[in-house]
Amino acid sequence: MVWYFAYGSNLLKSEILRTIKTEWKQRIKGILRDYKLVFDKYSGSRKGGVSDIVESPSKTVEGALCEISEEQLKALDKREGHPNFYKRTLVMVESELGAVEAITYIVVRKEGFVKPTEYYKNLIIMGLKEMGYGKEAFEKIEKAARGD
Repeated sequence: MVWYFAYGSNLLKSEILRTIKTEWKQRIKGILRDYKLVFDKYSGSRKGGVSDIVESPSKTVEGALCEISEEQLKALDKREGHPNFYKRTLVMVESELGAVEAITYIVVRKEGFVKPTEYYKNLIIMGLKEMGYGKEAFEKIEKAARGD
């Protein structure tokens, strides 16, 4: 089993289950420190910008830590276009279990700000709501979606 940190559309249970097919062993809140969420890559399938994380001192990214199997991780690799579109990256995520080393995905070729569709942005916000996050987390997504 491995830990996966979801910060984009995979925060939403229905979105990640389209890929990994079966539920995870555990799914808990996680905070990634010294990063921020941005939209810096165009996706033809999403018809707009998709989420990414970039290093940014004193910023945080709220997300979900999912304990998944190697087989589920391989399914995520395929969905995320690893290693060409997104690449696997190890990060330390704070959680109720303490600091957890997790795999996440970071865009390989960043393009600067690319506006996401309302639909895609709202998938992320719905995922944050589903995980129990509040207004402050939603506002970060709204701000990132404006390129701020």
